[in-house]
Amino acid sequence: MGAGLVGIVGMMAMLVGHVMWQGRGAQPGVLQIEALTLTLRSATTEVYYGYQVTDASGFFTLPLGTLLPDVYDWRLKGPAYLSTSSSFALTLGGNNVDMGLQRAGDITGDNVINVTDFAFIRQSFGQGGTSPLASRRDKP
Repeated sequence: MGAGLVGIVGMMAMLVGHVMWQGRGAQPGVLQIEALTLTLRSATTEVYYGYQVTDASGFFTLPLGTLLPDVYDWRLKGPAYLSTSSSFALTLGGNNVDMGLQRAGDITGDNVINVTDFAFIRQSFGQGGTSPLASRRDKP
């Protein structure tokens, strides 16, 4: 094994992502704690990271294991939010990536805001804080 490869094996890449959830109040705040999914894709690799959770300031930390330095496209999706995407250059060690504002309104999770989402919101209007997602959870 060459000396350069030994150095790569000894270090690991870490992603520190930051998001702001629309309609969830200021950061830091307990309403900014939210689940998300993330996909990273390069020319040769695609990795799906299941549910991650942001902290009260909108940060999440993800060890990237064996991913090698490269340019990666990312796609992030939160429940009831539209997905966002962009790219970043992954390096060994820490990688800070601001993934921006996550726009609310996708109640059905299909990455489109339309009349179906509005119908779920309409059903819960005036329900004293009941989430539109609550009515969706009761149906198949």
